[in-house]
Amino acid sequence: MSERVGVEVETVGTGSRLPKGPHDLTSSGFLVTLLDPTTASETELTILNAFENTIHSEVWSDAGTLPLEQTISRLRSSPPHFHHYLWTVTRGDRNAILAIARTIHFEHDTHLMHFDVSVLPEMRDRGLARMLLGQVAETAGRMDRQLLQARTFSTVPSGVAFLEHLGARLGRTRHISQLEIARLDLDQLRVWKSGHGMGSSFEIGMWQGPYPRGRSRFHVRTSPGVFESVRREDSETRRNDSHGGKIAASRGWSAKGQDRSLDDLRSRTEDKPPSGLHRDALDPV
Repeated sequence: MSERVGVEVETVGTGSRLPKGPHDLTSSGFLVTLLDPTTASETELTILNAFENTIHSEVWSDAGTLPLEQTISRLRSSPPHFHHYLWTVTRGDRNAILAIARTIHFEHDTHLMHFDVSVLPEMRDRGLARMLLGQVAETAGRMDRQLLQARTFSTVPSGVAFLEHLGARLGRTRHISQLEIARLDLDQLRVWKSGHGMGSSFEIGMWQGPYPRGRSRFHVRTSPGVFESVRREDSETRRNDSHGGKIAASRGWSAKGQDRSLDDLRSRTEDKPPSGLHRDALDPV
């Protein structure tokens, strides 16, 4: 699977203030609502979770669903320097989300804003994305963010066409590998471990949160939330300041220099859905 990243836009005018509630943009009955995830009700977040699972299953067709508790925790635990706007498109009794747009920006990189627009497959080609792009452009202009960055996946048929239609310029292509931990060949890992003479210095583990720089030559950056199914309940969760995603780090469990760490790794994942680990990149520290 590949991921294409990068879209550049010109500076947009300041425009009007952000809408503070339902805003009827068309005569078709669609409503665009600015949703504050930190104060949204559990019912609203349940509806949002159902929408995100639909999009998630399209991008990661063989992955499990995103638990509601994970969605609530992710949206309500943002650090103070992480600013997140989320718009939803609904219609009728508003019991289902048809499309969303979100912007993410940080106090550093003041020229940059990340954005994402997602529409249910059956609701595409109806102008919903265009409707939401106005909110994204207004926010970027109001905050004087000259560069918008978005991403799309090869598994989303209209993703590349949508960004190219906006005049996007490709910034980076990344290939993502997937590993199903429950299917690891533990015997082969032991052979590899002993053959490389690592002995007691070898460590296998699962972590979540920023990796302590200096402990390793590399850290692994991952898609948001992919470690949730295998983390310890008492592990700390912290977000990566610079990448917006989560980092495999030393805040989970490990069993250094002991073969039982492999069995522990298997036992923690045997009863989990085969969501695996999705490696976005291997970045030098």
